Amino acid sequence: MKKYLTVHGHFYQPPRENPWTEAIEYQPSAHPYHDWNERIAHECYFPNAFSRILDAGNRIVDIVNNYQSISFNFGPTLMSWLERHASEVYQRILQADQESLSRFNGHGSAIAQCYNHIIMPLANERDQHTQIRWGVADFRYRFKRDPESIWLPETAINQTTLNILTEYPFIKYIILSPYQAQRVRPLGDPNAAWQSVEVGDIDTRQPYRCYARDAKGNPIKERYIDIFFYHGDLARGISFEHLLQNAGHLAERIEHAYGRGDGDKLVSVATDGETYGHHQKYGDMGLAYLLHVEAQLRHIIPTTFGAYLETHPPTHEVELKPGPGGEGTAWSCAHGVGRWYRDCGCKTGGDYRWNQAWRRPLRDALNWLRDRLAEVTEETGAALFHDVWEARNGYIQVILDRSDPSRNRFLETYARSGLSRREVQQALKVMEIQRQSQLMFTSCGWFFTEISGIETVQILKYAARGIQLAESLVPGLNLEDTFLSYLRQAKSNIPEHRDGEWIYNHFVKPSVVDFDKVVNHYAMCSMFNTFNHMEQENEQKKIFIYFVNETDQQLFNTEGVQCIVGKVNIKSEITLEEEAFAFALINRQHGEKLHCHVRKLKDSFWDYEQAKARLQALLQSNDDVDLKEETQRIWGGKIFSLIDMFYDERRRVAETLIQSELQDLSKAYRTMYEKYMGLNLTIARLDVPLPEAITLPAKITLGNILYDELTRLESVVDINAYRKAMEAARAAKRLNISLNGDAAVNLFLNHFEKYLLRLYLNFNKENARRVVTLIELADHLKLDLPQSRIQNQLFKILKLRVLPAIDKIVKETADKNLYDVVNDTLRMAYRFNFNIKIYKDRLRPFEEKISQDPNYWP
Repeated sequence: MKKYLTVHGHFYQPPRENPWTEAIEYQPSAHPYHDWNERIAHECYFPNAFSRILDAGNRIVDIVNNYQSISFNFGPTLMSWLERHASEVYQRILQADQESLSRFNGHGSAIAQCYNHIIMPLANERDQHTQIRWGVADFRYRFKRDPESIWLPETAINQTTLNILTEYPFIKYIILSPYQAQRVRPLGDPNAAWQSVEVGDIDTRQPYRCYARDAKGNPIKERYIDIFFYHGDLARGISFEHLLQNAGHLAERIEHAYGRGDGDKLVSVATDGETYGHHQKYGDMGLAYLLHVEAQLRHIIPTTFGAYLETHPPTHEVELKPGPGGEGTAWSCAHGVGRWYRDCGCKTGGDYRWNQAWRRPLRDALNWLRDRLAEVTEETGAALFHDVWEARNGYIQVILDRSDPSRNRFLETYARSGLSRREVQQALKVMEIQRQSQLMFTSCGWFFTEISGIETVQILKYAARGIQLAESLVPGLNLEDTFLSYLRQAKSNIPEHRDGEWIYNHFVKPSVVDFDKVVNHYAMCSMFNTFNHMEQENEQKKIFIYFVNETDQQLFNTEGVQCIVGKVNIKSEITLEEEAFAFALINRQHGEKLHCHVRKLKDSFWDYEQAKARLQALLQSNDDVDLKEETQRIWGGKIFSLIDMFYDERRRVAETLIQSELQDLSKAYRTMYEKYMGLNLTIARLDVPLPEAITLPAKITLGNILYDELTRLESVVDINAYRKAMEAARAAKRLNISLNGDAAVNLFLNHFEKYLLRLYLNFNKENARRVVTLIELADHLKLDLPQSRIQNQLFKILKLRVLPAIDKIVKETADKNLYDVVNDTLRMAYRFNFNIKIYKDRLRPFEEKISQDPNYWP
């Protein structure tokens, strides 16, 4: 008997982007990270791409890519985020699939996922097809091959969903919970008796075949899909019983699961991928040790479902539980798929006394809206597309690639010929209506206990964007009022949040963005010069998904007042809508009294040049007038303030506003620090805590000295050149003050990584000595450097530079310089917690030889 093991990780985050900006807004609950995607990427996706295997002394012996040895799916919307914001992890995921193809006989680790994680049995058939087609298209775009399987969100399935899956012949298998199976029997014998497995007691060590069925419930023998049922107890143990804390104990549990009997056996588990690092800290390391150490010791063969299925086809067929009323079943609901439309009793988070009666009116509201948006789509889209629903299925190519060539290919394929520019904009709006209609059914909106949670608010934002687009296409259409009447019935568990209508008005509507708000944002950035981080394309600045083409700008400065006026054209990357605007921004008292007036330029009765001249004359007159009121009289339009900027940029403007004040404060703090330095040292020697009022000036002053000194690292790598920085570090130590501020540490780390890269690219003595010097400097300064990034680079150097160099040295085809570089690098590796024994062992015969010959090196 051969023992096979498949670990499947379902890696997924709900789409979190603001539908008006296509960017994730700051999420305070994810602190200290910007948002939950960033936090979970740091805690899970990155560690699994570079997972450590440690020895008994907790030193690193290997760094492995876990994705290469498991079966996995990544949600398409999450992969899109990783591609933009965590490219190193994204590339490791793609690389893992490529390498696994050769390792597992052409069956890669990656499988697809239904696009944005909707509960398939609760969707109509047309939406289910779109979810599959979009998920498959996204997979092909990234992994450059067809998927063999597709992950069903929450493993939710009924007979209709299974029938649909069998229409896609490249989808060979799916993964389900053992509690979703109803009965089994040997394959190919219609007279064989069925065996009930309703209590989850199906033999999960083999795959099963499940047939599509016709309207009368009869099996369609030429249409089927194979199913792997994961081991329920093991999956539960990994997810909730902390089995990952001891890979040896987990391996014992796996061995027990193989049981007795002849023939090959597969043990498989499926869990949320976030279990390996986010839900279970260091879970990635437990997984790595299981797959690379324990499995080898126990002759367990890691594999993928596709590879196992090729050599071990099903010998039994299975029927699935229909669920209440045929609605289907799922792995995270004991009541069919009730968790996503009714108060079934399943809940996660929040107060245990809360109810989820809000789920049904929320589902009713979105079902109603979906059908109304479908009507708008058909009525408007008929004149624009050959087949509007086929166009929707094909629109994924535009979602994946918003470039003009991609968009043009889509229109050439699906749109009617000869569309005007306005009709092209309408066609894109129709498609975006349908994208929002898909996104608003993301399952997380119902998963948790409270309707005002961020997941439910997020799907309501997609609904609001769909409504806005539809109402802009059909004059006089009002969808929002009826939609809110449904939401009014969805009562919050939190009294102050009332119901879905209140939540929509207070948590959703403030996120709405129109062109006027983009113009205000641009004007504020112009005033405070915070454009550095923004994208630029063809000399146009890009604010999220909006291109800004400036046609005029002028700055007026008078005593105590700054004014910028300008004209801009705004164009949406998504719908290609565009419009011209004029703005006038008045800044008084360092932003304390700041207002921006934005108006559309299409009004024929208003003259921009004349208004600009009148405003300049007003500012130069120094008249005692209400400047905001008079500017509005001249300019008109909407009035905005700093609070109306997008949040992240608002933070940058705030930093700009206080920067000059900080310089003055720093001088004052330095004076205070120097004045009380003697007193500080005296109290510190007495081992008495210093009050914050005294330590704060010292911490800021010494931190500034350290940061200023480290800015020279780009060109100066000489420990003697940083005596001033070391004196600051010693002073901080005497005062028991930490100087490990983010700014100084990040500055040092960035330079350190640059020098490591130079060593990798040019493995020579000079570059090695620079890195050694930087390590010595960091130790002198007591800098608490983040280990992971440095270790990853060092590991690459060890594998691709040190090992080949050792081979040269052992073969006596290298000089002493290379030998010294190897030893310097090994000392670096030891300093950063590597076990270097395997490298020293390979060097030992040579070192013994040269120790006996003092004249070996010339």
